[in-house]
Amino acid sequence: MPPYDMDDRLLPGEPRSPCCCLAWSLLIATMNLLFFLLNLLLMLVIFTVVLLPTIVVVYFGFQCHSQVSPGLPSLLPEASKTQSPTIRA
Repeated sequence: MPPYDMDDRLLPGEPRSPCCCLAWSLLIATMNLLFFLLNLLLMLVIFTVVLLPTIVVVYFGFQCHSQVSPGLPSLLPEASKTQSPTIRA
């Protein structure tokens, strides 16, 4: 049976010092910050490798295929009076 008397204990039941509590708090906060930065870096690498080629293709696709050119004459009489611009594909 363990001793229940305070005098019979091998280790005293004194509280920890404030420096020890502060050190553990800083250690845990630093570990959390490092874990967050590691996850952020991993997320940026994955999104860059996976999504950057897609973004580049879509961007250049819009740059090439969204130029407005003058419209071709229409066969309809009322539409031939006003030329509307058409999108060149």
